[in-house]
This record gives sequence, structure tokens and C-alpha cells, in this order.
Amino acid sequence: MHVDPLEKTWVWLASAIAVTFVAVLIWAAVARGIHPPSNVETIDSASLHLSEEFAEDNLGVHPQP
Repeated sequence: MHVDPLEKTWVWLASAIAVTFVAVLIWAAVARGIHPPSNVETIDSASLHLSEEFAEDNLGVHPQP
């Protein structure tokens, strides 16, 4: 199968750009120590109901006075 040289160059160039972007993302994540959050802190759902912060009256969007 014959592929035009200009098209072959375009495919290689686009692939190189995509690989470069992924490599930069991986390098930045490793260099800066970026990782998903862990399960270090868990929330006790029973204590949420004791607090008035999450009462039914306080839920939703309210205009600022």
C-alpha cells in the first residue's frame, strides 16, 4: 500500500506532538508529585446529621443579603 510522503510526514508529526504532550503531562505529574487524593480522612455520616450546617433549611442556593 502506497502512502503519499507528505501524508506520511503529517502522520509522524501529529503522532510526535501527541506523544510529546503525554510525556510532558507524565513528567509534570511525577516531578511535582501530583497524584489522586487518598482515603486518609473519612467523614462520619452520622455526625453530619448532628450539625446544623447540613440541615434541610440550609441546603440549596440562597441569595446574599
